[in-house]
Amino acid sequence: MSINLVLNLDRVSVLQAVSRLCEMNNMLLYLPSLKHQEGSPEIIPKVQKFNSFELCTIILGAVPQKAQRMYYALHPEEFTCDVDQLRKQLEKIRDDHAAEKERFNQLLKIAGLAQKARVTCAATNSPLFSQ
Repeated sequence: MSINLVLNLDRVSVLQAVSRLCEMNNMLLYLPSLKHQEGSPEIIPKVQKFNSFELCTIILGAVPQKAQRMYYALHPEEFTCDVDQLRKQLEKIRDDHAAEKERFNQLLKIAGLAQKARVTCAATNSPLFSQ
């Protein structure tokens, strides 16, 4: 069984998202596993918390793909193993993206263009490009 986490950074701050994932990591020790069933073989390992590297991988996998691409573009030769450092880097990426979006919206307003114009096909009245 696998779970795909997706963090909506438009609704949840990076600090909240990372602290929730760290808290979930701490709770892993208390979840039932096959090791707790009667008659389970001794070879089954106990559930362990994720180490810092694994947790950073999970956090990066949970953020939106645009934020992932921005992170890898800014840090092509490194991958942090410190959760707090990763949180700070993701917060900076989010702030930079928000400032860039605001500048773009201001340019649109100065140019007199509509902000969210959708091009539709006249025959079917459906969008030509998916949003």
